[in-house]
Amino acid sequence: MKKLLSILLVIGFIVISGCNKSQTTAGPLTISDCDVKESEISKYICISEVAKLKIDETICNNIEHKGKGIQDNCFMQVAIAKKDERICQKIKNNDLENKDQCLSAVAIQKNEKSICNKIEITRIKTLCIDKVTRLGGNI
Repeated sequence: MKKLLSILLVIGFIVISGCNKSQTTAGPLTISDCDVKESEISKYICISEVAKLKIDETICNNIEHKGKGIQDNCFMQVAIAKKDERICQKIKNNDLENKDQCLSAVAIQKNEKSICNKIEITRIKTLCIDKVTRLGGNI
């Protein structure tokens, strides 16, 4: 699953580069800009970028390709951008690791150890607490 997420992120950055070019020439990126993407995956990755830019997790609901984790990645990106750990709970696909990675990223972003304590996987929780501690985080 980690390998798939990494691949999706790389693909996302490539696709998003294309999305950002249209954004600078034609104004803000919208979901309708994503409709012109050639592949379904490119479209959904573009929608993720729109959700992140607009900091709106409801946009992630436009991603129908839930089985590949693209929608989950969208929720994670918005949770980090919005600094809202509650959005991490929307991550589906029974992927505890992705939920915990999301919580960790938000905790680090907010510099709050209390969010780290919500993480179930010990390895991720320990890394989160260590990182927030090094940043001088709040309890």
